[in-house]
Amino acid sequence: ERRYVFVEVGPREFERRVVDVRSLAPPGSALPVVDRVAVRRGLVAGERVVVAGAFILKSELAKASLGEEH
Repeated sequence: ERRYVFVEVGPREFERRVVDVRSLAPPGSALPVVDRVAVRRGLVAGERVVVAGAFILKSELAKASLGEEH
């Protein structure tokens, strides 16, 4: 299972990036794994990531890949 984030690479320009994460929930915790995670690889400190509106970016990415097939 891969996890992705969108990273800002320019004004109104974003790229999808694969990240490696680990859960911050204590072992045996009832917290869902996705509630709190630490990014182990895929980002550099200080990079800006999308925290709201990722659905729109995913939709635009899907639309662009459909256009490439035709």
